[in-house]
Amino acid sequence: MKTLASFPALVAPCLVFENGDPTCSHVEVIAPCCGRKTAADSILDVRDAPGTVVAGGGHLPPKDHDWLCDGCRHRLYADPSNDWTRSRLYSAVGSDPEHVRMLHARELADQAAYWDHAHRGEHRPGDTLDAILVSLPVGDPHRRGPR
Repeated sequence: MKTLASFPALVAPCLVFENGDPTCSHVEVIAPCCGRKTAADSILDVRDAPGTVVAGGGHLPPKDHDWLCDGCRHRLYADPSNDWTRSRLYSAVGSDPEHVRMLHARELADQAAYWDHAHRGEHRPGDTLDAILVSLPVGDPHRRGPR
């Protein structure tokens, strides 16, 4: 998984302050997706993930972005017109498979909690997450080969 901070040459034109150090991962930049000020290491490289269509900052027209800040990623997950989840996006950008597995398990646990509450059932978050983790195979759940 790469962030804007991984590319100092791309950071330089986005710097908030002219004397900022483009090699510092926490340098403040203007996010290419929405124009807000944020740290360079919070902007995710999604150039290899087609279909990351989001209305940058909520004030720009929707388009397929190459870079997404944390705020625009949240907009992407919350948008009902697509099927992006944190685990799917992080899988698409090449995150560590175990990190993707944990994100997916938390998404499933959240969904179980929603259904438990909707049906007025008892819910134990820790037990649910543990049970899901035990049932999920090791590795990235979105990158399974033929069996």
